[in-house]
Amino acid sequence: MPKAVTFSVEDGLSYVVALVSKLRSPPLILIAGGSCSGKSYSAVKLKEMLVAYNESVGIVQLDYYFKDLNDPTLPKNADGRRLFDLPKSYHLLEYKRAVARLVSGLEINMPNYDFVTSRRLNGLGPLIGPAEVIIAEGLFAISVLHPDYPSALKIYVDTDQELCLERRISRDTIRYGVSSEVVKNNFISKVLPYHLRLVEPQKSEADVVIRSP
Repeated sequence: MPKAVTFSVEDGLSYVVALVSKLRSPPLILIAGGSCSGKSYSAVKLKEMLVAYNESVGIVQLDYYFKDLNDPTLPKNADGRRLFDLPKSYHLLEYKRAVARLVSGLEINMPNYDFVTSRRLNGLGPLIGPAEVIIAEGLFAISVLHPDYPSALKIYVDTDQELCLERRISRDTIRYGVSSEVVKNNFISKVLPYHLRLVEPQKSEADVVIRSP
C-alpha cells in the first residue's frame, strides 16, 4: 500500500472500508490529527460505514485517558499552567493496555472521565467491544501505538489550523465557559506549537491522509 495516500473525507473513509477486508482480524485502525481536526467525526463515520458492511466496530478514544487536573504528573508550562496537549498529559500505559485487550478480542470500559471538570469520576466509563474492527483515535494515536502494532492501518486527519481554531473556540466557550479570546490565545501560544512539533510529524507515518477542508 503506498504511503500517505491523500483523499477527501468521504473518499478517504471509503478507501479505508475497502482495505479492511484485507487486514488481519481484528483489524486495528489508528486515527491521529490535531486538536479539533475531525478525528472523532472520522472515527464515528468510519464505524457507521463498516457497520453497514456487517462489521462490529469498537472505538477507543485517547481523550478518556487524560490525567486529572490535580495530578502532580500533569505537565505544566513555564508559568505553571497545566498542559493537555502533550503525550505526558495522558495515562498512556493504561490506554495501550486497553487497546491490547480489544485487539485480543476482549471488552473494556474506558475511564469515566468528566471533560468539564477535567477529572476522572468513580464508576465505569463507556463499554467498548469485543469487536471485529478496533479504531483507536487521539492526538497521538499513531506515535503511541504504531511501534507496538506495525501492521495497523494509520490515518492522519489533516485540517487547516484556522478551521481547527474555529472549532476549538466553539467547543471550549460552551464546554468550559471561557471567552473566545482566551481560547484563541491558548491555541496560538500552546496548542499550535505542540501540534507542529509532536502531532503533525505523524502525518509522514500515515498510510492514508484525510484532507478536511
